[in-house]
Parts: sequence; structure tokens; C-alpha cells
Amino acid sequence: MCTLHMDNNNERKVKMSKLKGLVEDFIQVIAEDEQYAHKDWSWDNLPSIETIIEVLDRHQRSSDDYKRNSR
Repeated sequence: MCTLHMDNNNERKVKMSKLKGLVEDFIQVIAEDEQYAHKDWSWDNLPSIETIIEVLDRHQRSSDDYKRNSR
């Protein structure tokens, strides 16, 4: 089992808050994008952290491309 080494409780809260924000962003992206409709992802059924980051990166890149092309 992998555990995070935390020096104190405040550090743990900060790191967990960042992770929660990452997952909230992921949940929002997959809820708004039809290409993920067939996935059964939710708070109760999250994919690996690598998949979450990959989806968010892909979403950011496509968003940046859209902004560049709409000028």
C-alpha cells in the first residue's frame, strides 16, 4: 500500500485539498464532454490518477486550440 509521507496535519490538508480540486475538475470535464458518456466514472468510481491527468491535459490542449482558432 502506498502512503504519503506528511510532516504535519496542515501539509496533509493542503495536499488533499489540491487532489480534491483535481478530481472536481475531472468530474466537471467528463460531465460536459460526450466522448466520456460511455464511461462509468464518478466520485465513487474514479479511474487511475494517470487517466485523470491525461483527460485534463487533453481537455486543456483542446481548449487552448479552440481559443487560438477563434481569434
